Amino acid sequence: MHDHIKSYISAFRNFSVDERELFIQDFSTLWKDFSSFTPEKRQILKTIKSKKTARIQQRYWEMYLFKALSAQNLEVKMVGNGLDFLINGTIWIEATAPEKNTRHDAPSSRLSSAIEVKKKQFLKHKCAGAIKDDAPFIIAINGSLLWPIDADIEITKGLFFTEDHGDVSGIIFSMINPFHQALHKTNPPLYFIHNPHAKNPVPQKTFKVDKEYLLDGNEITLVN
Repeated sequence: MHDHIKSYISAFRNFSVDERELFIQDFSTLWKDFSSFTPEKRQILKTIKSKKTARIQQRYWEMYLFKALSAQNLEVKMVGNGLDFLINGTIWIEATAPEKNTRHDAPSSRLSSAIEVKKKQFLKHKCAGAIKDDAPFIIAINGSLLWPIDADIEITKGLFFTEDHGDVSGIIFSMINPFHQALHKTNPPLYFIHNPHAKNPVPQKTFKVDKEYLLDGNEITLVN
């Protein structure tokens, strides 16, 4: 992995030596923890070798999310076979990092599409009997491929939910990408937004995040 990441970052000629080393260290550390548990190790290594930035950012999001959740004394299991994370044996989390397409759809449209795709995948596994009917389902969305690194993202109810998304318990959202540590020495906030229409809601403060929101009608409330 170290050699693959070193080869990838060498293409970024505007990075200083220190920035490159920090990038390699950050990515390698995440991989060290993640690779011991993932059933898709070969596929991820293939992604890194491809040097495709969008795909690498998507894989980075999975590794970052795994580390963030594991650090919260949660039992985090990576399932494989088209499923991402199972938390404490009850809560399912699917990670996605939607990217821009050739039709130049608005970011909000791309997010809506990502939610719909992940919801359909989840329901497919549920219908097959792999997931219990009362299991909460969370979609973890990374927006770094839709907005610039310094974008000011406003979390609003209209961006995420309608009554049609009752199968989704909530959204984890972040703008983190592999370059934040190297370029800014810090990471952007991690959000959790509860779905007021959830069939299987999760309790407040299940996850340790920077900001947690409740939605009620036209109001969005920060959980203290």
